[in-house]
Amino acid sequence: MDRLLRNERAMLHWMCAVKPTDVINTQDLGLRLGIDDLDVALRRKRLRWFGHVQRSTSWIGRVCSLDVGGCRSRGRPRKTWCEVLRNDLKLSGLRVETAENRSLWRSKTKTMNVTPANSVDQ
Repeated sequence: MDRLLRNERAMLHWMCAVKPTDVINTQDLGLRLGIDDLDVALRRKRLRWFGHVQRSTSWIGRVCSLDVGGCRSRGRPRKTWCEVLRNDLKLSGLRVETAENRSLWRSKTKTMNVTPANSVDQ
């Protein structure tokens, strides 16, 4: 994620013709161009996909609750999609039950007001 954010900052500076030595906030450049923060855009896309998965009746929805057998390796386990999604739902103030209503879910994910994830553990 850090590499993506660094690349996004470089592209914003390039599009606005701002030198790397100039001290200008990246969020100001994004506002100037009308672009959301990268982490907010990714969160919005994840939530839209989650709504699709929740409404799905095929194997896509069943895979989320699938229990994978075997023993886990040592150390802290990797962050799963469900954990990231729980964090996204908490930050956006949405509920899982809302995903069943497609039009409501779509309007809420489009207009949600989410703080960037720099302050939240990703």
